[in-house]
Amino acid sequence: MINIASYSSYEYLDKILALNNSIKKYENVKFHLFPLDKKIKSFFKRKKEELICYDQKIFKINSNYNFAQKISIERLSFVKYLLFKKKLPNVHLMDSDIYFFSDPNNLKKIVKNSDMAFCYHESNNENTNDRYGNFNAGYLYFNNSINTKNILTRYIDLCKKKVDYSIFNKSEKKIVFADQTYLENLTREFKNILRIKNRTINRGPWNIGKYKIEVKNNQLFLDKKKLVFYHFSSVKKIYKSFYSLGLRMYVKNKSEIKKLIYLQYLKE
Repeated sequence: MINIASYSSYEYLDKILALNNSIKKYENVKFHLFPLDKKIKSFFKRKKEELICYDQKIFKINSNYNFAQKISIERLSFVKYLLFKKKLPNVHLMDSDIYFFSDPNNLKKIVKNSDMAFCYHESNNENTNDRYGNFNAGYLYFNNSINTKNILTRYIDLCKKKVDYSIFNKSEKKIVFADQTYLENLTREFKNILRIKNRTINRGPWNIGKYKIEVKNNQLFLDKKKLVFYHFSSVKKIYKSFYSLGLRMYVKNKSEIKKLIYLQYLKE
């Protein structure tokens, strides 16, 4: 069984529904949602969608944390709750702006035998790793193990100390961006963490320009490898059917990417 977990406020409801629609046609996949506000919780309670929407009160978070800290701590605490309270064997934590183009069960082979796993940025832009860290936290895998419990406890403690979205901070020698630059700390402190280099998952605007994109039998391929999921980071609706795609700073020739990847997501 693949257990996919995400988190969202009502503001990003369209993205959560798109993510849900992209996975619900596959077998042996469960979608677990942590609601960030009462409105989205009420929506799924009323609609009775296929995903499992939890109560916000399953754990308590200190109200003194800033917004970035709160989100980071809540999403990791949600994973900890699913693994060690609900006793799920695994959790694939994802941002709400992810969309599956093929079977999520393909993830099993990629993360096999690891306690935690996440992807390198592998950016088109050389400055991205310096600004945002070597790894992307939009997709994090966790196995149910004692080592994972220790990793999550440490990760949450790091987030309690400092999390913000500022890229440059002259008073510090090393930049801390959101919770993802802490992933580098975890790889130094813990064993059995897989650092993924795989073109089939967590591709996004920062690295999609590196690949040859093809469609065969209604399946999307990057350099002849079937794409599992894409991370539609920075997609924003401007007005009615007009969208900002967040590609400009990363990709020069965008027409093929728009047609083959983004159009399906925007329609959804």
